[in-house]
Amino acid sequence: MNKKTTTKKQAKSKTSSSKPAVKYDDWMMERLKKNKKEAFEYLKTSLEENADFPPAFLLSLRRVSQAFDMSMEDIAKEAGISTAAIYKALGEKGNPTIDTLASILKTMGFKLTLTPIEKAS
Repeated sequence: MNKKTTTKKQAKSKTSSSKPAVKYDDWMMERLKKNKKEAFEYLKTSLEENADFPPAFLLSLRRVSQAFDMSMEDIAKEAGISTAAIYKALGEKGNPTIDTLASILKTMGFKLTLTPIEKAS
C-alpha cells in the first residue's frame, strides 16, 4: 500500500475558505455603519475601558464618525464649533471640554450621561 502524507500546510489550505481575509478595521467599520446600537456599545465600552487613556476613546469617536460618513467639517458645522477646534479636540493629543464632547456626541445621535459605580459586596 502506498500512503500519501499530507503536510500541515496542505491540510490548512484544504480547510480554509476561498474568501479573502477581511481587515479588522474594515469589518468593524461595516458593523458600526450598519448598527447604531453597536456604535453606541463600542463607544460606551471604549470610554469605560480607556478612562485612564483618553486618546483611545477619541480614536473610537473618530472611527464612529467615519462609519457614519461624518467628516470633521460636518461635525463642526452641526455642532456649531470651528473645524479647527474639532480637529484639535479629536486629535491624538486632544483634550476636549465636556461641552465640546457633548456637542460632538449629539451630532452623532448620542448623549453624555453618568451611571453609578456598582461596588462588589
